[in-house]
Amino acid sequence: MRFNITYLGPEHLFSLRRDYKLSIQYALQDLGHEVHLSYRSIEKDCINIISGAYFQDKKTLEAIRQSGSKYININTEVVTPNSLNFNPDKTDFLGSYLPFMQSGEAIWEVIAPNIDEYKKLNTDASYIHFGYHPRLEEIHHNPNKDLDFYLFGMLSDRRKNIINELHRRGYRGIADHSCPHFLRNDRIARAKVQLNIRQEDIYSHVPCFRIFYLANNKCAILSEQEVDPTGYLDCAKTVSSTENYVDVFEQLIQENRYKQLAEESFELFKQTPMTECVEKVLDETLVK
Repeated sequence: MRFNITYLGPEHLFSLRRDYKLSIQYALQDLGHEVHLSYRSIEKDCINIISGAYFQDKKTLEAIRQSGSKYININTEVVTPNSLNFNPDKTDFLGSYLPFMQSGEAIWEVIAPNIDEYKKLNTDASYIHFGYHPRLEEIHHNPNKDLDFYLFGMLSDRRKNIINELHRRGYRGIADHSCPHFLRNDRIARAKVQLNIRQEDIYSHVPCFRIFYLANNKCAILSEQEVDPTGYLDCAKTVSSTENYVDVFEQLIQENRYKQLAEESFELFKQTPMTECVEKVLDETLVK
């Protein structure tokens, strides 16, 4: 089969979605499929794997539905009965985005708790887990790491408060709201511990894209406790409550345990190959 992996969101977020797109591309290629990437391009001679569709208006999504093009929608946002991300103003969920998803060949869902929400909406969706792929081993770790920590992601006040406390205690680190992947990867290579901090209290699900990429690249990860029915946080190896997060980080640094945690995380993550994850979701959703 031929696949076009495309993104329909704003350009400034396109590069931030690279990791999971490449992971799917590499796995599909392993399975013998022809796959390419595009931006805002829907192609009639491919099965289009679309993400970011919720950014588009009803007219645009309806035009895709009526075009005759085959597509699979990857949803990356929290689904509730009436909205995305608990925000009715984010997109026209019931009138536009949900009908668009329902009209495709399949819905691939990255947030496992969302599956129960689809059932309430009489909608079928298949969960896609992200696993290890050797082509995504991109980080060449600095032997002498000059940063104690690194965090990449939206810099909410909640995250800033924890970062500020780490700085107040004298630890050196960087937090990026958005940056090119080559800069992000350089900073990952420099940091002893990669932070996973919830963006807001209301977002309780594990951010699979951050965890899978870091685990794929032999990183020590310190995560806040999150809802994680599919085991991503097993690869973080160290999980803390919000109240103890900074203290647990301090202990990791003082005991110099981050190298051991990185090795353990990597070896565990390698047991879940991405090619098998994609083969599973294909078998569930597409007739070969």
